Amino acid sequence: MLWRHKGLILVLCLAGTGGIAAETPENMRAALESVSERVVAAMLAGDPIIEDAPARALLKTQPSRKGMFVSIFDKKTRRLRGCMGSLVAQRANLYDEVTHWTTMALMHDTRTARPRKNAEYLVIISFVDHIEPVVNVYEINAIQHGILVRQRGREELVLPGEAFTTAYALKMISQKLQNSAEAEGSEYFRIHAERFGKAIALFKKFDGGYGG
Repeated sequence: MLWRHKGLILVLCLAGTGGIAAETPENMRAALESVSERVVAAMLAGDPIIEDAPARALLKTQPSRKGMFVSIFDKKTRRLRGCMGSLVAQRANLYDEVTHWTTMALMHDTRTARPRKNAEYLVIISFVDHIEPVVNVYEINAIQHGILVRQRGREELVLPGEAFTTAYALKMISQKLQNSAEAEGSEYFRIHAERFGKAIALFKKFDGGYGG
């Protein structure tokens, strides 16, 4: 499941002259967040992207081997501005992967028809590790794992934490499918994913999940 865009030109301005950072998990996560947040800020302002040069250099050296989703949230309202991605990698390296899905989530997810003026946005980046089939969808803990429903050749999903109950996750998926997620013949999968990003902190005391 993926989305494509055509004709989008990103004008890049490099900022910083530092060398390539060490390839630690912490540096990788920080680099991905930095790149994604700068893309969001620049595109909303209509300005060139002020690149984090060390982050770009680091991510360009890293092959993209896992599926990725980028979720963008309004910091004040905690509403989901947009989320897009793929269960499998779509780009050659992590820099291209994260810029692609950040752009898609911001520009091509139409669930927010009227975004707030001058809103500040934060991101959550999700790496899909693997999916596994389950017989009973209610075996899945919707906070810890994502849920994928496949029916009649279609697939829809919610990521870990997008709903705090499996029942609400299935309601969200039903809306996407325009059909009951529990309809006869549906197949269910548990999504194992790593999530990180500043937006996660918005929901530590929130009991409704971060879906929208």
